[in-house]
Formats: sequence, structure tokens, C-alpha cells
Amino acid sequence: MLMTHKITLDLLDPGTPPRIQVKQGDTLTRSLEITLFAGGEAWPIPAGVTPMVRWFACDPDTGESARGIFDTLPSGVHAWNCAENQLDLILVPQMFALPGLVQADVAMVQEDKVLATFNFEFYVNRAPADGTEPEAQSYYKVATLEQINAAITALQEWQTGTDELLAHLEHEVYELKRIVLAM
Repeated sequence: MLMTHKITLDLLDPGTPPRIQVKQGDTLTRSLEITLFAGGEAWPIPAGVTPMVRWFACDPDTGESARGIFDTLPSGVHAWNCAENQLDLILVPQMFALPGLVQADVAMVQEDKVLATFNFEFYVNRAPADGTEPEAQSYYKVATLEQINAAITALQEWQTGTDELLAHLEHEVYELKRIVLAM
């Protein structure tokens, strides 16, 4: 279930930052394949480099923000792989916790040297249920097919009861009109 996004970055030319569309709450299912260039020519990643993703996110509606730096996944496994001028990264779920724009770069660390890419961006599409907690009896926050079917059945039963009540009330109104007219 790994979705791989591919971008090209030039270490000498920022250009327009690439923007990648993702979904809020995606967890360990997004990866990024970055092909690196310097001045338009392939830039081979030196041996011994440790790439680290640096990121900043801000929810435009609430102003809530988050930031981080990572080179490993929550399991402790490296989040990256380097070969020639290609860098493959698995992205951590914290990056996609807030809707809105996430700015990121990759800092390549070798001993006391750091070389960073220019920024690239993710646009995190807000999840429809953002900020909600599932409730056992709420038909507005159903999570399973069984709950959806139960909600439909309950609504149908309610409608049937309402139809029967309406028919009874119409009959009572009819009887009252008949009595009034007979007076």
C-alpha cells in the first residue's frame, strides 16, 4: 500500500517548489523518490551521507503547527535509501497529521557537513472526520458497514412509525371534522 511520489530537485536552482497532494492521516503509506541534480546534471549522493527530512506544518484554520526532523521510521528502521542520484524516503505519519501546507527539505549530513535541498511542499487534504471521536450510538460518526446498516434500519423503522402516526392523526382530524360538521 505504498504510494510513491516522484520529484526532481536541483541543488543549485530552487525553481518552483514541487507540491505533492496527500491525505490527512495517511500512515506509513507515502514515499518520496527524489532525483537530485546540480546545475542540471545528475548529482551522485556521496557515500556515508545520512539524509534527514526536516518539515513544518501549519493548519490554516486553527493555526496549530507541528515540525520535525527524521531519518528513521517509528519502528527504528531507516526511512531512506540512496543510490546514485536517487533518494527514496518513506514519510512519517506526523507530517500528515494537520491539514494544509507542509514545507520540507532533505538535509544530507556527512560528518560535520550539511547540504540541504531546496524546499518542496505537501498539501495535506483535510480528512472529512478531522477532529471527531467515534461514538457508539451516533449515526453521524459511523465507521463500519454494520453500523451504517443499523443506522439505515433505525431510520426506516422511525419513518414507518412516523407514517403510522401521521395516518392515525389524519384519521383523527377526519373524525373531528365529521363531528363538527354534524353539529
